[in-house]
Amino acid sequence: TCDSVGVAGCWLGGCYGPWAKEFGNGAVNLLEARVVLANGTLVTASTSSYPDLFYTLRGGGGGNTGVVTQFTARLHPAPRWVGFASFAATAATASEFQPLVKVVLAALAETMVGGHDAAGGIRCSGGGLGFAGNADTGYSLNFTCRGYESNGTAASPLFRKLLGYTNSQPGVSGNASFWTWSQTQYNASTPSFPWLEAHPDREISTELVGSLTKWFPIRGLLKESGLNSAETIANGVVSLTNLIATMECQFTNYIMFAKQQSGMDPMIEARFNETAQNPVVLNTIGLWAPYGNIPSLPQLRPSAKLLKVLWPRLQEYAVLTKADPLWAPCAAGAAGDNAAAVTCLQGWSETRIPQLLPLVDKVRNMAWDIFPNVGADGRPFSGSYWNEDDYWNPDFAGSHWGPEVYPKLLRLKDLYDPTGLFYGHHAVGSERWTADGNCRLNRTK
Repeated sequence: TCDSVGVAGCWLGGCYGPWAKEFGNGAVNLLEARVVLANGTLVTASTSSYPDLFYTLRGGGGGNTGVVTQFTARLHPAPRWVGFASFAATAATASEFQPLVKVVLAALAETMVGGHDAAGGIRCSGGGLGFAGNADTGYSLNFTCRGYESNGTAASPLFRKLLGYTNSQPGVSGNASFWTWSQTQYNASTPSFPWLEAHPDREISTELVGSLTKWFPIRGLLKESGLNSAETIANGVVSLTNLIATMECQFTNYIMFAKQQSGMDPMIEARFNETAQNPVVLNTIGLWAPYGNIPSLPQLRPSAKLLKVLWPRLQEYAVLTKADPLWAPCAAGAAGDNAAAVTCLQGWSETRIPQLLPLVDKVRNMAWDIFPNVGADGRPFSGSYWNEDDYWNPDFAGSHWGPEVYPKLLRLKDLYDPTGLFYGHHAVGSERWTADGNCRLNRTK
């Protein structure tokens, strides 16, 4: 449902969309695949033919057991109508924002765990929850639930609870809205559906200065206090929101509801458990995905001519306000001043980007403190999504697959690719290679 995502890599890594909670994600709905093995053999993998190989293809990630040349998948009907429910709230101070975050996250956890979200109504199958603000400007959060053939007003019980809280707190305000889209609103001249995402502008001619993902665990949000609790998670969200506000680039702070599988129909959950995906996904409200986009600067000599082309992108993703010290030389350079253009482009690439990297490290470290893969009780707590994760993840096996799934994937990797022909960064078996992926480490079976 996102036109910037390739279907093959998506399916191999899991593959989520707005109706993944309704019907299961891509890996759940994969029925068959044609695969070229390491020995050159072409085979058909399914639950009845090479079932172990098929298991590795359903969430086991790329660079694993073979080259897939063809997929066969289960299809589902497009919704005849889609219900929407949206909630937004603001808080003047961090001390008011923290309990607001705690209340909203706990309420979402309570409603998502029971199957039909929002007290038996709309499922939060798509949409997500975003956080923004700082101590100077105040704070805000907002989320939208999007339900397959659901009425948006079915979320009323959840929103009454949240509005009851915001209305009772000084310095906090909230509002809710509901609407429905139906196929009768489709216009062939401007084809659009509310479950499709056009290629995001942030992914065009930009690169990531930092990116990571973490599952938001329901069991933590339903625990009032102590380690790995709603209290510590809410504290962490506020701290991360403050830190991200200092980033001098466009940095998201968002939980994607489409990438949670809690409270699914038992039949769909049973299918999920047949795949190689991390079981913690079944106990989350969504996938938190902070990432920072910066313009991709071409490897050309800085000049006014070059900056004239790049300046609109720099204003959107890098030099965000006129208060930025780089704004004046960048604006002058884009207007034709060659010396100013050099100052702008070198200031961004040689000074600003290196300054951002330590802040990205702080975001990473804070995220791991809030969402460890293993909780204080020794049980799996959180993890990361293989298709959208941190290049520097210190525990990729535990993050992507967990302690039960990964050993099985590694055993099957050895069975179908005994010489280690297939390799990918943080793919199954990649710990047997040097960090740069160029040399195989010595090992004994």
